[in-house]
Amino acid sequence: MGYLAISVIAGKTTAFQAVMTLFFDMRATEGVALTAAAITGIGWWKDHRRNGLLTQEVSRLTKLEKNADPNRSSSGLTEMGDSPEGDDE
Repeated sequence: MGYLAISVIAGKTTAFQAVMTLFFDMRATEGVALTAAAITGIGWWKDHRRNGLLTQEVSRLTKLEKNADPNRSSSGLTEMGDSPEGDDE
C-alpha cells in the first residue's frame, strides 16, 4: 500500500523535494538563519494566539461569575493574570 503512494509521485517534483533542494543549496549560515527565523515566527504566532484565546476565556468566565454572584469582588488581577499597577507586593 505504501508502495502505491510512492509510485504516484515517482518522477515528479514534490513540495518537499523543492524545499529540501532549496535548504541544502544554501550556505550553512543561511540555513541556520532561516531555521532560526522560522522557529521565532512559530513561537511568536503561538504566543499571540494563546494570549488571544486567554483573553476570550477570561472574558467568558468573568461574565459567568457575575451572573452567578453579582456581589463577587475582584482580586484586581489583569486579564493576563498580572498584578495591577501600583501593587507593591
